[in-house]
Amino acid sequence: MELTTDELIRLTSAAYDIACEAGIIILKKRNESLRISAKKDGSPATAGDTASEAHIVAALKKLTPDIPIIAEEDAAKGTALATGTGPFWLIDPLDGTKDYIAGDSEFCINIALVVGEAPILGVIHAPAYEESFMGIVGHGATRVRNERAEEISARFPPAAGLTVLSSRRHGNEPELEKYLAGVKISHHKRLSSALKLGLLAAGEGDIYPRFGRVMGWDVAAGHAILIAAGGRISTANGQPLNYRHPEFEIPNFVARGRLNG
Repeated sequence: MELTTDELIRLTSAAYDIACEAGIIILKKRNESLRISAKKDGSPATAGDTASEAHIVAALKKLTPDIPIIAEEDAAKGTALATGTGPFWLIDPLDGTKDYIAGDSEFCINIALVVGEAPILGVIHAPAYEESFMGIVGHGATRVRNERAEEISARFPPAAGLTVLSSRRHGNEPELEKYLAGVKISHHKRLSSALKLGLLAAGEGDIYPRFGRVMGWDVAAGHAILIAAGGRISTANGQPLNYRHPEFEIPNFVARGRLNG
């Protein structure tokens, strides 16, 4: 399936609208009742996760009936569709469920479209912050706050030192410290979910090393947005990320802003 620029713009706009609708559902579910269950891997799921996923999947099926959809909750139950070799949607209906359960705000909705082995467009929507990031590889990235959109760009490394972003809840401290040894650091911020990738894309950080198990739906939307904003992302060994892993698992990776020189 060949996707034109106009089609990618249309799909990104539609995915943004769908993510915002799912955000309303998530916040409503948390206010109503927070029923928590455990998935096979022991991670938590709530009514917000399942209701958000149901809405997103139904909306994307209507939008692009011929494009397969891989969504986290279906994948956890073993009911996700095969992707084939063409484009597919990769969705996390509620990234940062532990923050959502705790009553914090660092959770988001991730929607990405994968073409080949990598995402070509992505949307991250943080409903509690009323903030979104979106991007199309090769066509730029945008941040929406208070219903105002602005173009964003990853930044070059500041001479004063790097701002490191890392996971609040899933950090592998020994590996992280080893990787950052000798790096000139000015700030180290810890936060949850794919918002770290959005902030890198917006020039509010310089490097996000991730060590430990992570899934494609956690990363794909932010990957597309970061690349669209001029940043970079690869495995910790410098190889491209491949989102067609049969179990949708992503290896250790490092996301960065722009490269000097």
